Amino acid sequence: MRSPRPEPTGRGDAAPGGTASSNGIDLRKRLDLALDTAAAAFPEIAHVADGALDTDARAFLKRTKFVCETALLLYACSRLDEEVRPQARISEICKELAAVARDEHTLVWMRLRPAMAPELSVAHLCLTAMGIPDAAFDAAARAVAEATTIGLPERVPWKDLEAEWHRGLGAHLPEIDVTAARLRTSLSQAQDVIFSRREDVYAFTHGLIYATDFGHSPLPLDRPRGDVIAEMESSLARCLDDDDFDLGSEVLLTWPYLRAPWSASAEFGIHVLSGVQDSIGILPSMTLRADEYEGLDSPRRRRYFFEEGYHTEYVMGLLAAACLHGSVDPPGGLHADVAPERFEASRRLYELLLPVDRTPQWEVYFRAAAPMRQAALTSFLADVGIRRAVKQSDFSRVRLILLEILPGGGPRSAAAVQGVELLGRLLPR
Repeated sequence: MRSPRPEPTGRGDAAPGGTASSNGIDLRKRLDLALDTAAAAFPEIAHVADGALDTDARAFLKRTKFVCETALLLYACSRLDEEVRPQARISEICKELAAVARDEHTLVWMRLRPAMAPELSVAHLCLTAMGIPDAAFDAAARAVAEATTIGLPERVPWKDLEAEWHRGLGAHLPEIDVTAARLRTSLSQAQDVIFSRREDVYAFTHGLIYATDFGHSPLPLDRPRGDVIAEMESSLARCLDDDDFDLGSEVLLTWPYLRAPWSASAEFGIHVLSGVQDSIGILPSMTLRADEYEGLDSPRRRRYFFEEGYHTEYVMGLLAAACLHGSVDPPGGLHADVAPERFEASRRLYELLLPVDRTPQWEVYFRAAAPMRQAALTSFLADVGIRRAVKQSDFSRVRLILLEILPGGGPRSAAAVQGVELLGRLLPR
């Protein structure tokens, strides 16, 4: 096993960092870091003492979540073109994955809780799809699925898309009306990007993941693609302003999964995430806290580090894998077609931002960016400014931002359009 990932150093401001690629991102490095995390985290999370799994449901479910998400990462990596696919690493981790994904603890839980069986067998399904079948485990899962007195639990719409994806891999599930489910998700319904909850953005990203089979299938959109992307640009601004790198990485999947040209905001987002990952050694989750880490003894520190840190690293790995797909144009460099008037507009929009308690990482990178990159980010700055102003009930500030972004013919983001409507509702004629 390779050396474990560097340990956390906290979540303070990090100096902008570069990597060894022309666009400063180095996608293959991001993928390798995710696989390094998987390999190092396995003994800490997956190999729980038998006694704990027998008596502690929380320990089993935490392990199951890790095993499932590891399987999804490996499944996504396994579908890359041969020249960029890290096959040796995938095979190495799959051996450990198979040992725990199909063990007796999982079978006992499936037999006790038939309604949970489809999700408990996700890792098994992914392994089978990667050419590592297990006929005995599959037969056991089929027997559990034949229970006639227990139905599947009621699901939110995006979970129907997930279940249909499971069924496509061979899960023993009834057929699902995918079109009806998709029409009830935020893939088809316009989103409130100013007041949306984190769960609302999460629902969109997970619906997108499963509806497109991790970016491998076209998504039959029920509304203009430009509207979907505009909403995700505003959601990305929200994630970066909150230092929510987990959800921000998921939002960035929108561009490669929909085969959309990279916008200035999306390119800036992946640049920030990559820089933070390089600067502090890990892309931190919102739950990974340096003070809590420091209060633990050495063995518990290591386990805490991986339990709280692996998921964000995995999502960054999924994003890298999506960008490395042969049919996807990777994010490029600076936008050279920025209108001259936007240089001054970006400066004024940045000055209009209301202060927040802690400087988010994106501001560190924005201040260090070349003037042309700053000028390309007027829409991003407006999105951040509108959300901050609304959260602080400074609606006159919202008006000033809108007057800056709209008359000049700059990009009209979803937050800007909804900001206009918001002021119209609050200040009727």
